[in-house]
Amino acid sequence: MTHKLTEELRRLSFDSHGKCVSCGYKFNEGDTSHLGYSVDDKPLYVCDKCSSQLKETAVRYYYQPFPYEIPDGKSKLWRYMDFTKYVSMLSTSGVYFARADTLNDIFEGAKGLKKNKKEWDDH
Repeated sequence: MTHKLTEELRRLSFDSHGKCVSCGYKFNEGDTSHLGYSVDDKPLYVCDKCSSQLKETAVRYYYQPFPYEIPDGKSKLWRYMDFTKYVSMLSTSGVYFARADTLNDIFEGAKGLKKNKKEWDDH
């Protein structure tokens, strides 16, 4: 293993996290996934069966599903803000993130609301 992880290879492993880019095999927890480069230096994220396509293996992983749900690519993230904050964001080309305890909505950032309602109410 060369541990030659380029930005392109990291992006491929994130985008194709659950399946082999060569044969489409869906990884199961504990399967070995291989990150590396083909003979023509194309980045590959492949399963054991397709690992022979790699000229260079950068790294191997035991597959673990993401511990979170990835939103659909067409999902939109939005939040209402007052006009002065909006103008400030445009003029500074930056985004302001407030601390969670300063937000008005007590359920801001809550996950699993129904399941954890009692804990949130106690908090």
